[in-house]
Amino acid sequence: VVCKRYELDLIVPPNPITTLEETICQGESYYFFGTYLRESGHYSKFQNCKTYELDLTVNPAPPLRCSDDTLIVYGNQVELIASGADTYIWSTGETTESIIVSPKTDKTYSVKGFTNVNGCYKTVSVTVKVKNFEDEVVMFPNPASDMVEINISFIDEVEVFNLLGERICHIKANHEAVNLDVSKFPAGIYIVQVKQMKNFYVGKLIVGH
Repeated sequence: VVCKRYELDLIVPPNPITTLEETICQGESYYFFGTYLRESGHYSKFQNCKTYELDLTVNPAPPLRCSDDTLIVYGNQVELIASGADTYIWSTGETTESIIVSPKTDKTYSVKGFTNVNGCYKTVSVTVKVKNFEDEVVMFPNPASDMVEINISFIDEVEVFNLLGERICHIKANHEAVNLDVSKFPAGIYIVQVKQMKNFYVGKLIVGH
């Protein structure tokens, strides 16, 4: 029996590496082999006999801000102001920093702010609530000529507006009732707005002398 010796030189092919560089905006995610990535960093994944190296950059979105939710009396208008971005697109189609709106019912407006540095954007919204001349606030007497008692469960502030939308009276309060002196008000119709915590109530007051 003749024995033979066999020698084998095994050559292992190098592990293929695929390098990726990707950029996303803050608030977005990048799908990387079953994982949603949202932070800048270096990521590695071995898949199907290959190694994938990813350098992910997350660019910041602009610090977009907008007016707070507000309340208006039916027929009036309000200015909504955005800031913190380079360019803007409102849900109304306008591209200015501010818009003037006069909705007939409660309405939410959104604005998208872009940064010119990396094209990233952020969207915020503001709601305008509209009150009609409904007597949600109990006022007695009404019509009145001198003193009016305003009643609601708790009152933080009372504001009185004329029909032009001009504020003619402002009372800070923390009571269940406020006495309003209208003896010096010109005869006419006024809008009384009562703030209760984050809620607003509106009533129509008639002054006659």
